[in-house]
Formats: sequence, structure tokens, C-alpha cells
Amino acid sequence: MVTIPPSRQRLITGFSLAGVMLVAVFLGGWFLQVLVLCAVLLGLWEFYCLFWPGTSQLAQKSLGFILAGGFVLSASLTPEWPILFVSLALCACALMFLARFGSHHPETRITDYTVLPFGLLYIALPLSLALHMHPAEQIFVVLVTTATDCGGYYAGMMFGRHK
Repeated sequence: MVTIPPSRQRLITGFSLAGVMLVAVFLGGWFLQVLVLCAVLLGLWEFYCLFWPGTSQLAQKSLGFILAGGFVLSASLTPEWPILFVSLALCACALMFLARFGSHHPETRITDYTVLPFGLLYIALPLSLALHMHPAEQIFVVLVTTATDCGGYYAGMMFGRHK
């Protein structure tokens, strides 16, 4: 079995994904929409795993994925519709928090209930804006993101502490 050094694997992954994104930009339409939706769901998965490891908060994770799907699909129709999904997420989280807090559970923390809406605002909102950009702006965003990701990795490898 051939092992690829992490630095080379990082470059291969970054440029491969950038290539897929560039193809999506040129094809546009539903292909770009599906790719943005996949990027949002993967980003949310990583974001939620930072705060809710394993299978904890499974109901909230599922609700977040459903709302993110609606968020991205509605963003392709009109920029105003995603506000509805963020509002629904905030209301759902507030109700879940109040129900849990009202039943006097000592382990109830507000941060457990703010991760869902802020994940939508941090991940889904910026990525769904790409659906309304000009193709030249979309290409610029893909190239800058790839360059900063690779640059950040190599800067961390060169100047950061190693485990």
C-alpha cells in the first residue's frame, strides 16, 4: 500500500475539490445548488461535531440538517426566504431550552441550544450567498479559499507546534 505524505494529500484534496467547484460554477443551475448543499451539510456536520461529539444532541443535529437543506434550497429562489429558516431554528432552540430548563435539569446549558442557529448563520448563510454571485465572483471565492486553506496548513506545519 502506498502512503501519501499529509502535505501532498492536502494539496491533492484542495485542488481536486477546487476543480469540482469550478466545474459546478461553469455548469451552474441545479448542479451548483446540489454542490453548495453538500458543502453546507458537511460543514455543519463538522461544526456540530465540535460542540456535540458522537451521537449527543442527535435531534438537534437532525433539525439543523433539515433546516440547512431548506435554507439552501430557499436561497436559490429568493434571498429573503432563508430568514424564515433561521427564525424557525431560533424559535425551536428557544422552545427546547425553555422546556428543558423548566423541568429543572441541572445540566441544561444555553450553549447546547445556540449551536444549531449559529451553525446556520456561520455555515449555511455564507455558502448560500454563492448562489447569487456572478460566476467570476464564485471562481474568485473558490480560488481564494483553496489558497488560504493550503497556506494555513503549510504555515501551521512550519511554524506551529507538532504533537
